[in-house]
Amino acid sequence: MKPEKYQAEEKDAPFLQLISGSSDDTQVNVIDWRREDAVGPVLKQGSCGGCWAITAAGMLEGAISIQKKSKADVSVQQIIDCASKYNTGSVYVSKGCDGGYLEEAFMYAKEFPLTTNKAYPFTGKNQECKLAPNMESTKVNVKGIY
Repeated sequence: MKPEKYQAEEKDAPFLQLISGSSDDTQVNVIDWRREDAVGPVLKQGSCGGCWAITAAGMLEGAISIQKKSKADVSVQQIIDCASKYNTGSVYVSKGCDGGYLEEAFMYAKEFPLTTNKAYPFTGKNQECKLAPNMESTKVNVKGIY
């Protein structure tokens, strides 16, 4: 089975490969990104249907951590509160804790800086988007959404 390749936009960004093994593969290289401190702990979403935002934040954290070789932190609550509030040009319509789409989270990340969980903590409920100019943030370069 051939790996699917994804690439961040920054010019020196590595390709990120998602590799699926099969019985006919002779060798599959596996990296436990938890041991490399590239992914954060599991977040309990409670009654909030924000799995789409939790997944997107985790994927973005992993890509940023691997590229920058340091732990990244992306606010799940920012994605829940803000991604569905902006016209991202998406055909999807996310509704915060009432469900959403990875594509919309990535489109939001492409347009807007992302802050940290410390600056914008997870509450597990829908809120107004509370971004402030003085919040610590990271611009993520998303080249494409597949």
